[in-house]
Amino acid sequence: MTDDSDQIKMRLKDLYRLRDLIREYGGADGRLRIDGLPDSVRTETEQLLDRIGEMDSANRATRQKLLLDLAALESHLDGLTVTPRNSAEISRLRRGIASERSVLTGLPPDPQPGQAP
Repeated sequence: MTDDSDQIKMRLKDLYRLRDLIREYGGADGRLRIDGLPDSVRTETEQLLDRIGEMDSANRATRQKLLLDLAALESHLDGLTVTPRNSAEISRLRRGIASERSVLTGLPPDPQPGQAP
């Protein structure tokens, strides 16, 4: 494996950890409010966001919010029950979210949504 693929794999792992934190600490609306987290979780969340997005200081707050929103949407979709009626719509939403996340982070869209690398 090359260094780039190792880095991408580590960043994807961080993304899946962020989704886990959203499931555990997210509010009823599925959003994770960093300032309301316990100190250790807040620190971990900020570090995950920094590593996922490789943020520069000028865009850090905006990118954190966008990444949190996208991760919350992905987490919500992971929890939905797929039925024949909603399968196409859920797949379309997953592809759109993964595409937007890919633009923000440079990470490839998930090969299999909802599964850790």
